[in-house]
Amino acid sequence: MRVAVYGIAKDEAANVGGWSSCKDEADYVLLGDTGSTDRTVEVARDAGVRTIRLSVSPWRFDDARNALLAHLPADVDYCVSLDLDERLQPGWRKALEEAVQSGITRVLYPYVWNWREDGTPGITFLRDHAHPRHGYRWRHPVHEVVEPVPGVAEVRGEAPGMTVLHFGDQTKDRTSYLPLLEQAVAEDPYDDRNSHYLAREYLFAGRWDRAEDEFRRHLALPKAIWKPERSASMRYLAEVIWLRRHDLPGGPEEAEGWYLRAAAEAPEYREPWYALMQHYLRTDRPLAAVGMARRGCEVTERRLDYITTPEPWSGVMEQVGGAHSADAPPGQPALDPASA
Repeated sequence: MRVAVYGIAKDEAANVGGWSSCKDEADYVLLGDTGSTDRTVEVARDAGVRTIRLSVSPWRFDDARNALLAHLPADVDYCVSLDLDERLQPGWRKALEEAVQSGITRVLYPYVWNWREDGTPGITFLRDHAHPRHGYRWRHPVHEVVEPVPGVAEVRGEAPGMTVLHFGDQTKDRTSYLPLLEQAVAEDPYDDRNSHYLAREYLFAGRWDRAEDEFRRHLALPKAIWKPERSASMRYLAEVIWLRRHDLPGGPEEAEGWYLRAAAEAPEYREPWYALMQHYLRTDRPLAAVGMARRGCEVTERRLDYITTPEPWSGVMEQVGGAHSADAPPGQPALDPASA
C-alpha cells in the first residue's frame, strides 16, 4: 500500500522542518504553497519534500486542498491530509495499514487540538482527514471536510496507534474565517455543522445578536439531529442570552432554561453540567451549583469529539461537588462560590 501525506502552506518556514518528519514513514509527501513570502518553499525542498505552487482565487480552503489532491500520483492508495502545524506521531504508518487491512476504508484517529497550561492535552477528538486517494473531494470554503463522491461507500473505524498533535499559532490572522463561514452557510443554508460553527464564530467575535439568531436557526434545521452538537448550541445560546439580557427581567431565567435544555439533550456529556454549575455560581446559588457538579461527576467517560472541552475534566467539578459539607446547617453551604 502506497501512502501519501499532503498539506497546504503559506509562510510556514518555521513549521516545515517538524512537519516534514512524516516523510520517514510516508511513500510520498507533497506540500502545496499558496503564496509564501518567507522561505517555506526553500526549507521544504531542503528537507526533501516535493513542493508545488498553488494559486487559488478567490481563496477557499476546499479548492486549495482539491487542487493539491489532484497532484498526488495516481498509484497512491491512501492519503493523510496534514496541516503544517500538525505532527503525525511515530508508528502512524503501521497503525494505518493495520486498520485498512482490517477492512476499514475511512480511518479515524485521536487529534489533540490544544494544550493546557501544564502541557497536558486539552481538547481531543477523533479526526477523519485520512482517506483513500481516489473517490474523495473536499467541500466548504472553511472548516472544510473531505467526503466520498456519490457512489463511493466507506467503512469508518479507528486506527489504534495513529495520533496527530496540533500546535496552533494563536498569533495567526484568522479574520477571514468569519466571511468564509458566512459564504459556506450561504452556499448550503441547511448544513447544520456550518450553521453551528458560524453561530460560534459570531459569539467569539462579540456579535451577540447574530450569534443568537444563528444558534436558534441551527436548532431549527431539519438536519440538526446530532444531540451533542444541539446541546452545545443550547449552551452557547444560553451564554449569549446571559450576555445580552442578564440585567433585564426574565433574562437570567431564559438563560437558565437553555442551560437545562442543553443538559437534557446530552446528559452523557459533562459540558452542560459544567455550564449549569458555573451559571449557578455566578448567580449566587451555590447549593444548585453543588448539585450540578455532582451530577456532572457521574459522567466518567470523556468522549473523543470536538464538543468536549478540558475544563469539565480539570478537577473543578470534583472540587465544587465535594465542597458542600453534610454537617453544614440547612441552607448554609460550606462552599464559598468565589473559591470555585
